[in-house]
Amino acid sequence: MKTNKFIGLMILSALATTGCDRETGGELGRDGVLKIYTESMAREGNAKMLVTPGVYDGDEWVQGEQIDLDGTAYPIGYDATDPANPFYHIVVPSTYVVPEHIYAIYPATVAADGNNIEVANNGSAASTVLLKSLAVTFRASGGALDGTHDVYFPMAAHYGSGADSRLLFRHLTGGLQLTLRNASGAELTLGSVKVALTSDDEVVPIVYNGNGLNVGTSWNASGMSLPNGEIGGIEGDHDVSKTSEMHFSLQTNDDGSLHDGVVLADGEEVVFCVPVTVNSLNRIVVAGYTLDGVQHFVKGKSLASKTIERNRMYDIPAIEIN
Repeated sequence: MKTNKFIGLMILSALATTGCDRETGGELGRDGVLKIYTESMAREGNAKMLVTPGVYDGDEWVQGEQIDLDGTAYPIGYDATDPANPFYHIVVPSTYVVPEHIYAIYPATVAADGNNIEVANNGSAASTVLLKSLAVTFRASGGALDGTHDVYFPMAAHYGSGADSRLLFRHLTGGLQLTLRNASGAELTLGSVKVALTSDDEVVPIVYNGNGLNVGTSWNASGMSLPNGEIGGIEGDHDVSKTSEMHFSLQTNDDGSLHDGVVLADGEEVVFCVPVTVNSLNRIVVAGYTLDGVQHFVKGKSLASKTIERNRMYDIPAIEIN
């Protein structure tokens, strides 16, 4: 996967307790220029953490990625005509007429490079985002991971009377910050992971209905099983109807060279954030696989039950791979 083919979530480990809560803004541009902005995601405990698409010092969308605009996919563009005030926008044809209301969902439907997301944008009616699998791309330089990564976080925006006067994209899910630490005594390569979350309640789509939006987001695999058997059979008895299973392929971008998997030296760890659609959490099970799809480990942790909120990031204790 080329990193410029999707809008990513880039997290610097140095931003674990600090970040940016700035919402840059402005009204819909003249001549129908659809400028795009993002909200920041709060961290558990109310400290702020930068969880917006792009670089760590502000909004930074990626040209060419697509956004669903009222049911039609359009690419993202960048305008630097005025170097002092560059901006990102949705590229629409010259014949496009800005309607009274605009409903936009990021990303548009995608099925490529480890990402499989289905979007149904029904405007003011109920819309859906279905996550089937996501790619997590770790960034590296000279073979050393630099602590950043890219991954999709679904968002939506509504422009119009009674809504925002700009296309301000709001997060549709909560987030989990996961840490995988290699304690195996040897170097290992992970090609993919499955993460199963057990909730206090039956798993249903998380619905965002603020700002005139009505968008339900869910992971496709709910109440499924890990290769070792039913999730409840790994440790204790857990109701699979209360479990959401998330699938991630892992990749590394080393100075622009992309390859499958991420290599961890003994004692090394990776920290990454993923969208979560359960409304509460009391247990997590992580299964890791080699590049060939062979199961390498399954680890589970029982957690103090916590409510999961949209637009909030939650830390999970490190998963030790041994």
